[in-house]
Amino acid sequence: MSDADQQKQRNNRPVVRTKDQDDDTMNRVKKKQKDMNRSSTIALEESKLHLSDKELINIHELLQARQTARNDKNWKQADILRDQLKKIYNVIVKDSKVGPPVWAIGDDWKILMNVK
Repeated sequence: MSDADQQKQRNNRPVVRTKDQDDDTMNRVKKKQKDMNRSSTIALEESKLHLSDKELINIHELLQARQTARNDKNWKQADILRDQLKKIYNVIVKDSKVGPPVWAIGDDWKILMNVK
């Protein structure tokens, strides 16, 4: 068998990992994500400090109405509410498969989306 054939055969072999190795890798990935989310969350919360109490209440009411529409699978209404949040308060909403949506104001969406 030629060297090229041997290399090809080695590359086609499945990588064998133990469950402990997989668990360790997943734990490291989860910790990294948690650390990134924590620093992003702090920055996002600081950006909301300039809002008045009334503005925060209105934003939360719109977010709750939007979540209710999403839970009811009323996508059109959810989109309308998302557009209102953007137009009135310059709020960007990021939906999550787990937990409530996260929101940011203006250019802070870059922090929200981990964009530089």
